[in-house]
Amino acid sequence: MTLLAHPRARTFVVAGILAGLFLVVLARAIDLAVLRGPALAHLADLQHRQRIALIPPRGTMVDRNGEVLALSLEVPSIYVRPREFAGQEARLPLLAAALRVPVRELRARLAGGQPFVWLHRQALPRQAAAVGRLGLRGIYMVAEGRRFYPHNTLAAHILGFVGVDSQGLEGLERHLDDFIKGEPQYIDVDRDARGREILRGGVAPAPAEGSRVVLTIDAGIQDASLGPPSRPSWQRPQSRRRRFGHPKCSSASTAVPKSASGRSTIPTRTAGSASRR
Repeated sequence: MTLLAHPRARTFVVAGILAGLFLVVLARAIDLAVLRGPALAHLADLQHRQRIALIPPRGTMVDRNGEVLALSLEVPSIYVRPREFAGQEARLPLLAAALRVPVRELRARLAGGQPFVWLHRQALPRQAAAVGRLGLRGIYMVAEGRRFYPHNTLAAHILGFVGVDSQGLEGLERHLDDFIKGEPQYIDVDRDARGREILRGGVAPAPAEGSRVVLTIDAGIQDASLGPPSRPSWQRPQSRRRRFGHPKCSSASTAVPKSASGRSTIPTRTAGSASRR
């Protein structure tokens, strides 16, 4: 008669096996919940929660009379999630035609293995409408701020310009960037298994626009001193000489005084009068 043939012995063996399994499960639970718990919780937050920054529109820049020299408007930016777009490769030529990019370039972007790919930043409204009419899966649009200068190159050497992400790069746009760009607003969202965003506390209010900047220049006087806006005077040396009434005159300075106070307005410019492309 063997040891396992005794009922009490079999009971002890089964109890020992169950106790061993329980200890294994307990050790695994301690490892996941205590030893690696904080790291795993942080990883879960990264996968299912996200903090999104709402970038406010840049503040408006005006001259001394309130004439707008620079302002930001919302325009559509188009992006794609390649995984959701899969299976629609036959319609790539239509998408490329709507975006006005080569089919080969568009196919290379989608084959890069990225979960998120920009197709066109700050697109024209007609381009966004053409893409929307295609009704393709995985194509999305988001509104972004684009900087506009109503007077084109007027005072470009003073105002400067911004980059595609609305960051100041030159001139006052860069020097006063911290004031003009405003304060971003952050919201926390959850994401489901498909990566779709779910707002926790409802729709957040739009962030306030950046600070408004009032300059001392006068857009009207500045424009008049440089000649017709269709062609800047620094590109027409001969007509400039005729304008100032002397055949040997190649440049001139302008001052506009007020008769009541004697206060003068003097337009500013540089030798090349920087242009904005």
